[in-house]
Amino acid sequence: MQLNWYEQGNSRKEKSEWFQRDKKVNNNFPKNMIDLLYEVARIKNLESDRVEDNGRPLWFNDFGQKIMFTNLYPIVTTDIKDLNKVHERLAKETELKACWESVRFKDENVSNWVVRKYFIKRVDELVKLIMPKIIVCIGKSAFNDFTFSTNNKEKVISKMRRIGENDYPVIGFSRTGSWSGLIPEIAKLIVEKQVQ
Repeated sequence: MQLNWYEQGNSRKEKSEWFQRDKKVNNNFPKNMIDLLYEVARIKNLESDRVEDNGRPLWFNDFGQKIMFTNLYPIVTTDIKDLNKVHERLAKETELKACWESVRFKDENVSNWVVRKYFIKRVDELVKLIMPKIIVCIGKSAFNDFTFSTNNKEKVISKMRRIGENDYPVIGFSRTGSWSGLIPEIAKLIVEKQVQ
């Protein structure tokens, strides 16, 4: 499944463009992501209210097209409990044992965590190729797994993570319920961490 925040009718109803923010919302996830981009542009003083002739904001060609989105785990589930069940099932599949060997210690049994480390390693390889300025994890579980952290109580969290030869700022936030109220805090942290 491909997620294109900028696709017509994705975040806004009917044939509305993503930048027509006065139109009725179709899908809150891309709508919140677009609102986050507008807030980052506002904080960076990129004239978030100025538009091109076609109506798109000027920041679209600055950083709006330089964003990559991927899942930490390429498995579609309804919630973290279901995802854990899938990981546990994968850990028991004898045909996949060779996959897990590269991420487990000799004395470690294949477990849910070993399977998750396998997928994290694949994302690490992608990060080494792309060398992003910042990594934003949508969801605290994704952040905790990707940064090898334990649960944090804060709704917005950040940490540096070394991948290969480089340190990357990683931000995570809780997407429980409506996280649109966290957008100003997330955007501020993105801008601050990008400068480091």
